[in-house]
Amino acid sequence: QITVLPLAAGAEPGELDMLLSDNAPTVSSLAQDWVADVQVRDAGFAWVRWSDRVSVQVTTLDALIEEFGMPDFCKIDVEGFEHAVLSGLTQPLPRLSFEYIRAALEHTWSCIARLEALGPYAYNLVDNENTDFLLADWTDAGGVRNALENLPQSVSSGDVYARLLEPSHD
Repeated sequence: QITVLPLAAGAEPGELDMLLSDNAPTVSSLAQDWVADVQVRDAGFAWVRWSDRVSVQVTTLDALIEEFGMPDFCKIDVEGFEHAVLSGLTQPLPRLSFEYIRAALEHTWSCIARLEALGPYAYNLVDNENTDFLLADWTDAGGVRNALENLPQSVSSGDVYARLLEPSHD
């Protein structure tokens, strides 16, 4: 069963402008700073034009959890708006993934910091559109940051996977 809602997720409920790309609709974004960053820093985005905008209603992950319950897994792929989505969350998710772009890793660092503020997580990575984990073992925030900083040049993007660790009972 799937419920499709005409909403975006963000840090707080309201309304925001989504920048639309006619020539690459999959990179339409609510994150104007990210759009500016990747267009300059990543040659793969040089041809993309965000030429229009539309106003969208925004809710939070907390509100969605309240309405639909805690998800088993949450995929966040929102073209640079990942931190805002995670900022609308006050409780840890059991498992999730969010996209990273090599040219804008500071956005990834803020997402990892947000997750760490919510609870203890273990991390792994996939590159580009692949499905195999890059790391042999799950690692902590420092380990995933190190892995991201040392990716081969052939990797321009991918997903960070995070799973909530069970609290230790020492």
